Amino acid sequence: MQTWLVTGCSSGLGRAIAEAALSAGARVAATARRVESVAELAQQGSGRCLPVALDVADPASVKAAVLAAEEWAGGIDVLVNNAGFGLYGAVEEVEDDEIRDVFETNILGVARMVRAVLPGMRQRGRGTIVNIGSVAGLVGGPGNAFYAASKFAVEAISEAMHAELRPLGIRTILIEPSGIRTDFHGRSYKRAARRIADYEQTAGKQIAFNLSLNGRQAGDPRRMAATILRLVASENPPFRLLLGASCVERVRAKLTGMLDDIERWEEVSGAVDFANPEFPADRPLPSAAPQK
Repeated sequence: MQTWLVTGCSSGLGRAIAEAALSAGARVAATARRVESVAELAQQGSGRCLPVALDVADPASVKAAVLAAEEWAGGIDVLVNNAGFGLYGAVEEVEDDEIRDVFETNILGVARMVRAVLPGMRQRGRGTIVNIGSVAGLVGGPGNAFYAASKFAVEAISEAMHAELRPLGIRTILIEPSGIRTDFHGRSYKRAARRIADYEQTAGKQIAFNLSLNGRQAGDPRRMAATILRLVASENPPFRLLLGASCVERVRAKLTGMLDDIERWEEVSGAVDFANPEFPADRPLPSAAPQK
């Protein structure tokens, strides 16, 4: 019987993952900042669910929650880093304290959870860490810079973990969903307090569009949760998995554009190295890429 610790289980994808794991027969430490919001999960688990209060932005709370889960189950086999929230606003609109808040949860929260569970996983020589990223962690957009930055950071952390932990028998799986039909745009995002009229046709327009999709997002959290369980049960899961057709489309378009730029500017890139005298630094720059 595996033991899962899932952060952010009060609703949305975290709740769906906890319920799916319980239905599959696992033990689940279901966490949320308000423990009463996950109390009913204990009734579904027939003794296999431990509701735990956890605020990933509080180091003491992280240590206490992981200790409680390990003492309850004897160890944690699967950690799912799901807790997080969004932040909308143009770069110039967002203040330092707003940036700190989202980074504290979305970046440092992941790092704290990973550091807390890894000693036990290393001792046992096994374990799986599932980091919930976002299409925003691969494709930035207007009005979403700092949420995207936090998820870009999860990308980097996860890639490093994959290389560091694989030789130790510990797997890292990075999930990149597009829009999920949850209450993310209800209580799981913040809007920058400052508004600047000049950005209404860029950041403001994109933010309004994103909010208009609330309740109509294509992503089914239960199907995503079922897929994550299948990945964890697989002997050879992918390191990174995009979830949602729109995620695939957006990431493919970005990667195609990146590859075009790399190939177009490759000689300019190589011209700055000592070892590449065949690429003269004064070579004419390539023509602008055609607009697509």
